[in-house]
Amino acid sequence: MALTVALGWPFVKRLGIEVDEALIAAGIYERAAPWYSWRIAGGELPIMMLTYLGALKTWMYNAVFAIWAPGQVSLRLPTLLIAAAALPLFFVLVNRILDRRSAWIATALLAADPAYVMNGAIDFGPVALQHAFKIGALLLLVEYHRRPSAAKLAGGFFLFGVALWDKAVFVWVLVGLACASLVIWREVRPHLTGRNFAIAAGAFLVGAAPLIVYNIQRPLETFTTTVRLAPDNPHIKLLLLARTLNGSAAFGYFTAPDLGPHPGVPTTWLGQASFAIARATGEPWSSLLGWATLAAILATPLLSGTRAFRPAVFSIVAMAAIWIQMFFTNGAGGAMHHVILLWPFHLVVIAAVLTRVPARPAVAMAALLAASELLALNSYYVNLTRNGAGARWTDASNGLHRFLSQTKAPLIVTADWGILETQILLSEGGLPIEDASAPLRAAERPEFREQLARLVTAEGALFIAHGEAYEQAAGSRAKLNAFAAALGYAPQPVQTIQDRNGRPVFEIFRYRR
Repeated sequence: MALTVALGWPFVKRLGIEVDEALIAAGIYERAAPWYSWRIAGGELPIMMLTYLGALKTWMYNAVFAIWAPGQVSLRLPTLLIAAAALPLFFVLVNRILDRRSAWIATALLAADPAYVMNGAIDFGPVALQHAFKIGALLLLVEYHRRPSAAKLAGGFFLFGVALWDKAVFVWVLVGLACASLVIWREVRPHLTGRNFAIAAGAFLVGAAPLIVYNIQRPLETFTTTVRLAPDNPHIKLLLLARTLNGSAAFGYFTAPDLGPHPGVPTTWLGQASFAIARATGEPWSSLLGWATLAAILATPLLSGTRAFRPAVFSIVAMAAIWIQMFFTNGAGGAMHHVILLWPFHLVVIAAVLTRVPARPAVAMAALLAASELLALNSYYVNLTRNGAGARWTDASNGLHRFLSQTKAPLIVTADWGILETQILLSEGGLPIEDASAPLRAAERPEFREQLARLVTAEGALFIAHGEAYEQAAGSRAKLNAFAAALGYAPQPVQTIQDRNGRPVFEIFRYRR
Protein backbone atom coordinates (compact mmCIF):
# COMPACT_ATOMS: atom_id res chain seq x y z
CA MET A 1 0.00 0.00 0.00
CA ALA A 2 2.81 2.39 0.92
CA LEU A 3 4.62 1.54 -2.31
CA THR A 4 1.61 2.43 -4.47
CA VAL A 5 1.06 5.73 -2.67
CA ALA A 6 4.76 6.63 -2.93
CA LEU A 7 4.89 5.74 -6.63
CA GLY A 8 1.75 7.74 -7.39
CA TRP A 9 2.74 10.84 -5.40
CA PRO A 10 4.78 12.59 -8.16
CA PHE A 11 1.76 12.43 -10.48
CA VAL A 12 -0.48 13.87 -7.76
CA LYS A 13 1.74 16.92 -7.36
CA ARG A 14 3.06 17.72 -10.84
CA LEU A 15 0.11 17.23 -13.19
CA GLY A 16 -2.53 19.93 -13.55
CA ILE A 17 -6.19 19.05 -13.02
CA GLU A 18 -7.88 17.69 -16.14
CA VAL A 19 -11.50 18.34 -17.10
CA ASP A 20 -12.74 14.79 -16.44
CA GLU A 21 -11.20 14.87 -12.97
CA ALA A 22 -12.87 18.22 -12.31
CA LEU A 23 -16.31 17.09 -13.51
CA ILE A 24 -17.37 16.37 -9.91
CA ALA A 25 -17.46 20.16 -9.36
CA ALA A 26 -20.72 20.33 -11.34
CA GLY A 27 -22.47 18.49 -8.51
CA ILE A 28 -20.93 20.56 -5.72
CA TYR A 29 -20.52 24.20 -6.79
CA GLU A 30 -22.39 26.89 -8.66
CA ARG A 31 -21.77 27.78 -12.33
CA ALA A 32 -22.42 24.19 -13.47
CA ALA A 33 -24.99 21.50 -12.82
CA PRO A 34 -25.19 17.69 -12.75
CA TRP A 35 -26.85 15.92 -15.65
CA TYR A 36 -29.66 14.58 -13.46
CA SER A 37 -30.54 15.20 -9.82
CA TRP A 38 -33.30 14.75 -7.27
CA ARG A 39 -34.97 17.64 -5.47
CA ILE A 40 -35.25 16.77 -1.78
CA ALA A 41 -36.48 19.16 0.93
CA GLY A 42 -35.66 22.19 -1.18
CA GLY A 43 -32.14 20.95 -1.96
CA GLU A 44 -30.56 19.27 -4.95
CA LEU A 45 -29.05 15.78 -4.70
CA PRO A 46 -26.85 14.94 -7.73
CA ILE A 47 -27.53 11.47 -9.14
CA MET A 48 -25.89 11.38 -12.58
CA MET A 49 -23.01 13.56 -13.76
CA LEU A 50 -23.36 12.24 -17.32
CA THR A 51 -25.76 9.77 -18.87
CA TYR A 52 -23.39 6.91 -17.96
CA LEU A 53 -21.54 8.40 -14.95
CA GLY A 54 -23.07 8.35 -11.49
CA ALA A 55 -22.57 10.95 -8.77
CA LEU A 56 -21.09 8.64 -6.14
CA LYS A 57 -17.64 10.21 -6.44
CA THR A 58 -19.25 13.65 -6.28
CA TRP A 59 -20.91 12.69 -2.98
CA MET A 60 -17.53 11.58 -1.63
CA TYR A 61 -15.79 14.80 -2.63
CA ASN A 62 -18.58 16.98 -1.33
CA ALA A 63 -17.46 15.75 2.10
CA VAL A 64 -13.72 16.00 1.30
CA PHE A 65 -13.94 19.57 -0.02
CA ALA A 66 -16.00 20.64 2.98
CA ILE A 67 -12.84 20.30 5.09
CA TRP A 68 -10.06 20.50 2.48
CA ALA A 69 -10.04 23.10 -0.31
CA PRO A 70 -9.96 21.73 -3.88
CA GLY A 71 -6.50 21.24 -5.37
CA GLN A 72 -4.28 18.55 -6.78
CA VAL A 73 -3.62 16.84 -3.45
CA SER A 74 -7.15 17.00 -2.03
CA LEU A 75 -8.53 15.74 -5.36
CA ARG A 76 -6.08 12.93 -5.98
CA LEU A 77 -4.85 11.62 -2.65
CA PRO A 78 -8.26 10.04 -1.79
CA THR A 79 -8.38 7.98 -5.00
CA LEU A 80 -4.72 7.01 -4.64
CA LEU A 81 -5.52 5.77 -1.13
CA ILE A 82 -8.51 3.84 -2.51
CA ALA A 83 -6.23 2.20 -5.09
CA ALA A 84 -3.83 1.29 -2.28
CA ALA A 85 -6.65 0.00 -0.08
CA ALA A 86 -7.72 -2.42 -2.85
CA LEU A 87 -4.33 -4.18 -2.61
CA PRO A 88 -4.92 -6.11 0.63
CA LEU A 89 -8.35 -7.15 -0.69
CA PHE A 90 -6.65 -8.47 -3.82
CA PHE A 91 -4.01 -10.22 -1.69
CA VAL A 92 -6.66 -12.07 0.30
CA LEU A 93 -8.61 -12.93 -2.86
CA VAL A 94 -5.58 -14.49 -4.62
CA ASN A 95 -4.58 -16.23 -1.40
CA ARG A 96 -8.03 -17.84 -1.26
CA ILE A 97 -8.14 -19.03 -4.89
CA LEU A 98 -4.42 -19.92 -5.34
CA ASP A 99 -1.92 -19.75 -2.46
CA ARG A 100 0.09 -17.36 -0.29
CA ARG A 101 3.10 -17.12 -2.63
CA SER A 102 0.83 -16.32 -5.59
CA ALA A 103 -0.90 -13.66 -3.51
CA TRP A 104 2.40 -11.92 -2.78
CA ILE A 105 3.47 -12.09 -6.44
CA ALA A 106 0.19 -10.85 -7.91
CA THR A 107 -0.21 -8.06 -5.34
CA ALA A 108 3.37 -6.84 -5.73
CA LEU A 109 2.92 -6.69 -9.51
CA LEU A 110 -0.32 -4.74 -9.10
CA ALA A 111 1.20 -2.33 -6.58
CA ALA A 112 3.98 -1.36 -9.03
CA ASP A 113 1.96 -1.53 -12.25
CA PRO A 114 2.29 1.81 -14.12
CA ALA A 115 -1.28 1.79 -15.43
CA TYR A 116 -2.75 0.97 -12.01
CA VAL A 117 -0.60 3.48 -10.11
CA MET A 118 -1.22 6.34 -12.54
CA ASN A 119 -4.95 5.72 -12.88
CA GLY A 120 -5.21 5.62 -9.10
CA ALA A 121 -3.37 8.92 -8.77
CA ILE A 122 -5.05 10.56 -11.79
CA ASP A 123 -8.57 9.14 -11.59
CA PHE A 124 -9.88 10.74 -14.77
CA GLY A 125 -11.58 7.49 -15.92
CA PRO A 126 -12.82 7.29 -13.25
CA VAL A 127 -11.72 3.75 -12.31
CA ALA A 128 -10.36 3.77 -8.73
CA LEU A 129 -13.75 2.99 -7.19
CA GLN A 130 -14.48 0.48 -9.97
CA HIS A 131 -11.39 -1.57 -9.06
CA ALA A 132 -12.14 -1.46 -5.34
CA PHE A 133 -15.77 -2.51 -5.80
CA LYS A 134 -14.87 -5.27 -8.27
CA ILE A 135 -12.16 -6.80 -6.09
CA GLY A 136 -14.24 -6.38 -2.93
CA ALA A 137 -17.29 -8.03 -4.51
CA LEU A 138 -15.28 -10.98 -5.82
CA LEU A 139 -13.67 -11.48 -2.41
CA LEU A 140 -17.07 -11.47 -0.69
CA LEU A 141 -18.43 -14.04 -3.15
CA VAL A 142 -15.38 -16.29 -2.74
CA GLU A 143 -15.81 -16.05 1.03
CA TYR A 144 -19.51 -16.82 0.58
CA HIS A 145 -18.60 -19.98 -1.33
CA ARG A 146 -16.26 -21.07 1.48
CA ARG A 147 -18.65 -20.25 4.33
CA PRO A 148 -22.10 -19.26 3.00
CA SER A 149 -23.98 -16.40 4.62
CA ALA A 150 -26.67 -14.10 3.28
CA ALA A 151 -24.64 -11.03 4.31
CA LYS A 152 -21.65 -11.99 2.13
CA LEU A 153 -23.85 -12.75 -0.88
CA ALA A 154 -25.80 -9.52 -0.48
CA GLY A 155 -22.62 -7.52 0.07
CA GLY A 156 -21.00 -8.81 -3.11
CA PHE A 157 -23.96 -8.05 -5.32
CA PHE A 158 -24.59 -4.70 -3.63
CA LEU A 159 -21.03 -3.68 -4.58
CA PHE A 160 -21.69 -4.82 -8.15
CA GLY A 161 -24.78 -2.60 -8.23
CA VAL A 162 -22.99 0.42 -6.78
CA ALA A 163 -20.16 -0.05 -9.30
CA LEU A 164 -22.70 -0.05 -12.14
CA TRP A 165 -24.20 3.21 -10.88
CA ASP A 166 -20.72 4.69 -10.42
CA LYS A 167 -20.07 4.09 -14.11
CA ALA A 168 -22.38 2.19 -16.41
CA VAL A 169 -19.51 0.67 -18.42
CA PHE A 170 -19.12 -1.67 -15.44
CA VAL A 171 -21.72 -3.71 -17.29
CA TRP A 172 -18.76 -4.97 -19.36
CA VAL A 173 -17.24 -6.40 -16.19
CA LEU A 174 -20.53 -7.97 -15.10
CA VAL A 175 -20.99 -9.67 -18.48
CA GLY A 176 -17.36 -10.80 -18.40
CA LEU A 177 -17.80 -12.32 -14.93
CA ALA A 178 -21.04 -14.01 -15.98
CA CYS A 179 -19.27 -15.62 -18.94
CA ALA A 180 -16.30 -16.62 -16.78
CA SER A 181 -18.66 -18.20 -14.23
CA LEU A 182 -19.32 -20.98 -16.72
CA VAL A 183 -15.74 -22.10 -16.08
CA ILE A 184 -16.54 -22.70 -12.40
CA TRP A 185 -20.09 -23.93 -12.98
CA ARG A 186 -19.54 -26.86 -10.65
CA GLU A 187 -18.96 -24.44 -7.77
CA VAL A 188 -21.70 -22.02 -8.81
CA ARG A 189 -24.49 -24.53 -9.45
CA PRO A 190 -25.24 -25.50 -5.78
CA HIS A 191 -25.76 -21.82 -4.90
CA LEU A 192 -28.42 -21.22 -7.57
CA THR A 193 -31.48 -21.32 -5.33
CA GLY A 194 -34.55 -19.11 -5.32
CA ARG A 195 -33.61 -17.62 -1.96
CA ASN A 196 -30.09 -16.78 -3.08
CA PHE A 197 -31.35 -15.29 -6.32
CA ALA A 198 -33.75 -13.04 -4.40
CA ILE A 199 -30.96 -11.90 -2.02
CA ALA A 200 -28.49 -11.24 -4.84
CA ALA A 201 -31.00 -9.49 -7.10
CA GLY A 202 -32.38 -7.39 -4.26
CA ALA A 203 -28.94 -6.27 -3.10
CA PHE A 204 -27.88 -5.48 -6.67
CA LEU A 205 -31.00 -3.40 -7.30
CA VAL A 206 -30.44 -1.44 -4.10
CA GLY A 207 -26.85 -0.67 -5.11
CA ALA A 208 -27.82 0.36 -8.64
CA ALA A 209 -31.08 2.08 -7.61
CA PRO A 210 -30.07 5.65 -8.60
CA LEU A 211 -29.10 4.50 -12.10
CA ILE A 212 -32.28 2.44 -12.43
CA VAL A 213 -34.56 5.29 -11.33
CA TYR A 214 -32.79 7.65 -13.74
CA ASN A 215 -33.35 5.26 -16.65
CA ILE A 216 -37.01 4.88 -15.70
CA GLN A 217 -37.64 8.62 -15.47
CA ARG A 218 -35.65 9.17 -18.66
CA PRO A 219 -36.36 5.88 -20.45
CA LEU A 220 -33.10 3.96 -20.97
CA GLU A 221 -31.18 7.20 -21.63
CA THR A 222 -27.92 5.66 -20.42
CA PHE A 223 -28.05 3.07 -23.17
CA THR A 224 -29.83 4.86 -26.01
CA THR A 225 -27.41 7.82 -25.96
CA THR A 226 -24.09 6.00 -25.49
CA VAL A 227 -24.23 2.44 -26.81
CA ARG A 228 -23.51 2.01 -30.51
CA LEU A 229 -22.21 -1.35 -31.66
CA ALA A 230 -19.53 -0.83 -34.29
CA PRO A 231 -15.88 -1.99 -34.18
CA ASP A 232 -14.39 1.44 -34.87
CA ASN A 233 -10.60 1.92 -35.00
CA PRO A 234 -9.71 -1.76 -34.40
CA HIS A 235 -5.98 -1.13 -34.84
CA ILE A 236 -6.00 1.65 -32.24
CA LYS A 237 -7.87 -0.57 -29.78
CA LEU A 238 -5.36 -3.37 -30.22
CA LEU A 239 -2.49 -0.91 -29.80
CA LEU A 240 -4.03 0.58 -26.63
CA LEU A 241 -4.55 -2.91 -25.21
CA ALA A 242 -0.85 -3.72 -25.70
CA ARG A 243 0.36 -0.31 -24.49
CA THR A 244 -1.82 -0.37 -21.37
CA LEU A 245 -0.61 -3.86 -20.50
CA ASN A 246 3.05 -2.85 -20.84
CA GLY A 247 2.49 0.49 -19.11
CA SER A 248 3.49 2.82 -21.96
CA ALA A 249 0.03 4.21 -22.84
CA ALA A 250 0.39 7.51 -20.95
CA PHE A 251 3.61 8.73 -22.58
CA GLY A 252 2.73 11.81 -24.63
CA TYR A 253 -0.69 11.87 -22.92
CA PHE A 254 -0.06 12.54 -19.24
CA THR A 255 3.34 13.89 -20.22
CA ALA A 256 4.11 16.37 -23.02
CA PRO A 257 5.56 14.90 -26.24
CA ASP A 258 8.20 17.64 -26.54
CA LEU A 259 10.65 19.48 -24.27
CA GLY A 260 9.11 22.93 -24.56
CA PRO A 261 11.11 26.18 -24.55
CA HIS A 262 12.47 25.51 -21.04
CA PRO A 263 13.15 21.79 -20.43
CA GLY A 264 12.89 20.83 -16.79
CA VAL A 265 15.88 19.63 -14.78
CA PRO A 266 15.94 17.69 -11.51
CA THR A 267 16.46 19.89 -8.48
CA THR A 268 16.49 17.29 -5.69
CA TRP A 269 18.76 14.34 -5.00
CA LEU A 270 15.81 12.01 -5.64
CA GLY A 271 15.17 13.61 -9.03
CA GLN A 272 18.87 13.40 -9.91
CA ALA A 273 18.89 9.72 -8.95
CA SER A 274 15.81 9.16 -11.12
CA PHE A 275 17.57 10.74 -14.13
CA ALA A 276 20.72 8.69 -13.47
CA ILE A 277 18.73 5.44 -13.37
CA ALA A 278 16.99 6.39 -16.61
CA ARG A 279 20.32 7.06 -18.33
CA ALA A 280 21.81 3.81 -17.07
CA THR A 281 18.85 1.71 -18.22
CA GLY A 282 18.09 3.45 -21.54
CA GLU A 283 14.92 5.11 -20.19
CA PRO A 284 12.56 2.20 -20.99
CA TRP A 285 9.01 3.22 -21.83
CA SER A 286 7.45 -0.18 -21.23
CA SER A 287 7.53 -3.01 -18.72
CA LEU A 288 7.67 -6.75 -19.40
CA LEU A 289 4.13 -7.23 -18.09
CA GLY A 290 2.52 -7.33 -21.55
CA TRP A 291 4.78 -10.13 -22.73
CA ALA A 292 4.40 -11.92 -19.39
CA THR A 293 0.61 -11.79 -19.73
CA LEU A 294 0.75 -13.29 -23.24
CA ALA A 295 3.20 -15.99 -22.14
CA ALA A 296 1.07 -16.86 -19.10
CA ILE A 297 -2.09 -17.17 -21.21
CA LEU A 298 -0.28 -19.49 -23.67
CA ALA A 299 1.12 -21.54 -20.78
CA THR A 300 -2.23 -21.95 -19.00
CA PRO A 301 -2.86 -25.47 -20.48
CA LEU A 302 0.15 -26.64 -18.48
CA LEU A 303 -1.91 -26.02 -15.35
CA SER A 304 -4.51 -28.63 -16.31
CA GLY A 305 -5.26 -30.90 -13.39
CA THR A 306 -3.95 -28.45 -10.79
CA ARG A 307 -5.78 -26.18 -8.37
CA ALA A 308 -4.59 -23.13 -10.34
CA PHE A 309 -6.14 -24.16 -13.66
CA ARG A 310 -9.70 -22.93 -13.24
CA PRO A 311 -8.81 -19.59 -11.59
CA ALA A 312 -6.50 -18.95 -14.55
CA VAL A 313 -9.10 -19.92 -17.14
CA PHE A 314 -11.76 -17.93 -15.27
CA SER A 315 -9.53 -14.84 -15.47
CA ILE A 316 -8.75 -15.37 -19.16
CA VAL A 317 -12.43 -15.75 -20.07
CA ALA A 318 -13.36 -12.68 -18.01
CA MET A 319 -10.69 -10.58 -19.71
CA ALA A 320 -11.65 -11.79 -23.19
CA ALA A 321 -15.36 -11.15 -22.64
CA ILE A 322 -14.75 -7.65 -21.20
CA TRP A 323 -12.41 -6.62 -24.00
CA ILE A 324 -14.60 -8.03 -26.81
CA GLN A 325 -17.43 -5.79 -25.60
CA MET A 326 -15.11 -2.77 -25.74
CA PHE A 327 -13.87 -3.78 -29.16
CA PHE A 328 -17.36 -3.92 -30.64
CA THR A 329 -18.63 -0.74 -28.95
CA ASN A 330 -18.17 2.48 -30.86
CA GLY A 331 -15.95 4.92 -28.98
CA ALA A 332 -14.86 2.37 -26.35
CA GLY A 333 -11.62 0.50 -25.79
CA GLY A 334 -9.49 3.19 -27.40
CA ALA A 335 -8.37 4.76 -24.12
CA MET A 336 -6.32 3.55 -21.16
CA HIS A 337 -9.13 4.06 -18.63
CA HIS A 338 -11.31 1.58 -20.56
CA VAL A 339 -8.65 -1.09 -21.05
CA ILE A 340 -7.71 -1.03 -17.38
CA LEU A 341 -11.11 -2.48 -16.50
CA LEU A 342 -9.44 -5.81 -17.41
CA TRP A 343 -7.29 -5.41 -14.28
CA PRO A 344 -6.29 -7.36 -12.21
CA PHE A 345 -7.28 -10.61 -13.94
CA HIS A 346 -4.07 -10.86 -15.98
CA LEU A 347 -2.04 -10.87 -12.77
CA VAL A 348 -4.04 -13.85 -11.51
CA VAL A 349 -3.07 -15.72 -14.70
CA ILE A 350 0.62 -14.84 -14.25
CA ALA A 351 0.57 -15.85 -10.58
CA ALA A 352 -1.27 -19.08 -11.42
CA VAL A 353 1.31 -20.09 -14.04
CA LEU A 354 4.13 -19.34 -11.62
CA THR A 355 2.69 -21.95 -9.22
CA ARG A 356 4.22 -24.53 -11.60
CA VAL A 357 7.65 -22.97 -11.13
CA PRO A 358 9.83 -23.73 -8.07
CA ALA A 359 9.73 -21.04 -5.42
CA ARG A 360 13.08 -19.33 -5.97
CA PRO A 361 12.84 -19.08 -9.78
CA ALA A 362 9.21 -17.94 -9.48
CA VAL A 363 10.15 -15.17 -7.06
CA ALA A 364 13.06 -14.18 -9.31
CA MET A 365 10.75 -13.95 -12.34
CA ALA A 366 8.26 -11.87 -10.37
CA ALA A 367 11.06 -9.59 -9.15
CA LEU A 368 12.21 -9.10 -12.75
CA LEU A 369 8.67 -8.14 -13.82
CA ALA A 370 8.29 -5.74 -10.88
CA ALA A 371 11.68 -4.18 -11.65
CA SER A 372 10.61 -3.57 -15.25
CA GLU A 373 7.43 -1.89 -13.96
CA LEU A 374 9.43 0.36 -11.66
CA LEU A 375 11.83 1.31 -14.47
CA ALA A 376 8.89 2.26 -16.71
CA LEU A 377 7.44 4.39 -13.91
CA ASN A 378 10.84 6.01 -13.42
CA SER A 379 10.84 6.92 -17.13
CA TYR A 380 7.49 8.65 -16.56
CA TYR A 381 8.99 10.67 -13.71
CA VAL A 382 11.93 11.70 -15.91
CA ASN A 383 9.61 12.50 -18.82
CA LEU A 384 7.32 14.55 -16.58
CA THR A 385 10.21 16.50 -15.07
CA ARG A 386 11.91 17.16 -18.40
CA ASN A 387 8.92 17.63 -20.75
CA GLY A 388 6.23 18.73 -18.33
CA ALA A 389 2.57 17.75 -18.42
CA GLY A 390 0.51 17.04 -21.51
CA ALA A 391 -1.98 19.64 -22.78
CA ARG A 392 -4.97 18.14 -20.96
CA TRP A 393 -3.06 17.99 -17.67
CA THR A 394 -1.19 21.26 -18.05
CA ASP A 395 0.14 22.83 -14.87
CA ALA A 396 -0.65 26.22 -16.46
CA SER A 397 -4.21 25.74 -15.16
CA ASN A 398 -2.88 26.73 -11.71
CA GLY A 399 -1.41 29.96 -13.07
CA LEU A 400 -4.66 30.63 -14.91
CA HIS A 401 -6.59 30.19 -11.68
CA ARG A 402 -4.33 32.64 -9.85
CA PHE A 403 -4.74 35.24 -12.61
CA LEU A 404 -8.52 34.88 -12.79
CA SER A 405 -8.84 35.05 -9.00
CA GLN A 406 -7.14 38.45 -9.02
CA THR A 407 -9.07 39.94 -11.94
CA LYS A 408 -12.23 41.93 -11.36
CA ALA A 409 -13.82 40.95 -14.65
CA PRO A 410 -17.64 40.87 -14.43
CA LEU A 411 -17.71 37.89 -16.80
CA ILE A 412 -15.17 35.20 -17.76
CA VAL A 413 -15.83 33.14 -20.91
CA THR A 414 -14.12 29.85 -21.78
CA ALA A 415 -13.70 29.48 -25.54
CA ASP A 416 -12.38 25.91 -25.74
CA TRP A 417 -13.12 22.52 -24.21
CA GLY A 418 -11.19 21.55 -21.09
CA ILE A 419 -11.05 24.86 -19.22
CA LEU A 420 -14.43 25.49 -17.58
CA GLU A 421 -14.71 22.56 -15.16
CA THR A 422 -11.17 22.91 -13.83
CA GLN A 423 -11.63 26.62 -13.05
CA ILE A 424 -15.01 26.00 -11.40
CA LEU A 425 -13.37 23.39 -9.17
CA LEU A 426 -10.32 25.45 -8.25
CA SER A 427 -12.42 28.55 -7.55
CA GLU A 428 -15.12 26.54 -5.71
CA GLY A 429 -17.68 28.09 -8.04
CA GLY A 430 -16.60 31.61 -7.11
CA LEU A 431 -15.74 32.92 -10.57
CA PRO A 432 -18.38 34.56 -12.81
CA ILE A 433 -17.56 32.05 -15.54
CA GLU A 434 -19.57 30.88 -18.54
CA ASP A 435 -18.78 28.54 -21.41
CA ALA A 436 -18.74 29.42 -25.10
CA SER A 437 -17.14 26.24 -26.41
CA ALA A 438 -20.39 24.25 -26.56
CA PRO A 439 -22.32 26.99 -28.42
CA LEU A 440 -19.37 27.30 -30.84
CA ARG A 441 -19.75 23.65 -31.79
CA ALA A 442 -23.37 24.27 -32.84
CA ALA A 443 -23.26 27.96 -33.76
CA GLU A 444 -25.70 27.44 -36.62
CA ARG A 445 -28.56 27.14 -34.11
CA PRO A 446 -30.28 30.50 -33.43
CA GLU A 447 -30.29 30.18 -29.63
CA PHE A 448 -26.53 29.51 -29.60
CA ARG A 449 -25.84 32.42 -31.94
CA GLU A 450 -27.76 34.66 -29.57
CA GLN A 451 -25.75 33.35 -26.62
CA LEU A 452 -22.43 33.92 -28.42
CA ALA A 453 -23.48 37.43 -29.45
CA ARG A 454 -24.36 38.24 -25.83
CA LEU A 455 -20.97 37.00 -24.63
CA VAL A 456 -18.92 38.77 -27.31
CA THR A 457 -20.65 42.10 -26.73
CA ALA A 458 -20.69 41.88 -22.91
CA GLU A 459 -18.93 44.85 -21.35
CA GLY A 460 -15.61 43.92 -19.72
CA ALA A 461 -15.85 40.19 -20.49
CA LEU A 462 -12.56 38.24 -20.44
CA PHE A 463 -12.17 35.30 -22.82
CA ILE A 464 -9.90 32.30 -22.27
CA ALA A 465 -8.69 30.07 -25.10
CA HIS A 466 -5.88 27.60 -25.55
CA GLY A 467 -2.88 28.68 -27.56
CA GLU A 468 -3.21 27.51 -31.14
CA ALA A 469 -0.86 24.55 -30.66
CA TYR A 470 -2.80 23.36 -27.61
CA GLU A 471 -6.40 23.71 -28.77
CA GLN A 472 -8.61 20.79 -27.75
CA ALA A 473 -11.35 21.63 -30.28
CA ALA A 474 -9.24 22.59 -33.29
CA GLY A 475 -10.16 25.94 -34.82
CA SER A 476 -12.40 27.06 -31.96
CA ARG A 477 -10.50 30.35 -31.47
CA ALA A 478 -10.61 31.17 -35.19
CA LYS A 479 -14.31 30.34 -35.31
CA LEU A 480 -15.04 32.64 -32.37
CA ASN A 481 -12.97 35.47 -33.89
CA ALA A 482 -14.84 35.14 -37.18
CA PHE A 483 -18.17 35.28 -35.34
CA ALA A 484 -17.02 38.37 -33.42
CA ALA A 485 -15.74 40.02 -36.60
CA ALA A 486 -19.17 39.65 -38.17
CA LEU A 487 -20.51 41.68 -35.24
CA GLY A 488 -17.81 44.30 -35.69
CA TYR A 489 -15.55 43.18 -32.82
CA ALA A 490 -11.85 42.31 -32.79
CA PRO A 491 -9.79 40.49 -30.11
CA GLN A 492 -7.45 42.47 -27.85
CA PRO A 493 -4.73 40.43 -26.03
CA VAL A 494 -4.67 40.69 -22.24
CA GLN A 495 -2.35 37.97 -20.91
CA THR A 496 -0.63 34.72 -21.86
CA ILE A 497 -0.34 31.97 -19.25
CA GLN A 498 2.61 29.63 -19.65
CA ASP A 499 3.26 26.22 -18.16
CA ARG A 500 6.36 25.26 -16.19
CA ASN A 501 8.23 24.56 -19.43
CA GLY A 502 7.40 27.94 -20.98
CA ARG A 503 4.65 26.82 -23.35
CA PRO A 504 1.97 29.50 -24.05
CA VAL A 505 -0.93 27.24 -23.08
CA PHE A 506 -3.67 29.79 -22.33
CA GLU A 507 -4.41 33.11 -24.01
CA ILE A 508 -6.64 35.67 -22.32
CA PHE A 509 -8.22 38.43 -24.42
CA ARG A 510 -11.14 40.83 -24.73
CA TYR A 511 -13.26 41.85 -27.68
CA ARG A 512 -13.38 45.51 -28.63
CA ARG A 513 -15.58 47.14 -31.21
